[in-house]
Amino acid sequence: MVRLVVAPDRIASVEPTEAVVSFVLPDSKVFGTSAANVMAKFRHSVYFFASRSSGERWIARHPDTFLYSLDDAFALAKRLNARNFGPELVRHTKGCE
Repeated sequence: MVRLVVAPDRIASVEPTEAVVSFVLPDSKVFGTSAANVMAKFRHSVYFFASRSSGERWIARHPDTFLYSLDDAFALAKRLNARNFGPELVRHTKGCE
C-alpha cells in the first residue's frame, strides 16, 4: 500500500518513502485519436508501487510503460496543470494569499 499526501507545491508525505509510479509512454496513434482513448490508456498504465523492484516487475510485463519517481511525477503534473489551467490556477492562488 502506498500512502501519499500532496500539497499544491510539494509532496507532503509518502509511505513507503521508496514508492514509485508507473507511467505510459506517449503513443501518437492513441494520443491522436480521442480524449477517451488517451484517458483509457493512462488509466490502465499509471499505478503506484511500494518499491522500485515491484514496479520493475510490472513494467517488464507492460513494455509501453516506465517508472517515475514521485518527485518527477509531481513536477510533471505541475507543468501540465500550469499549461492547461494556468490562468485559473493563478486566479485561485491569489484568493488564498
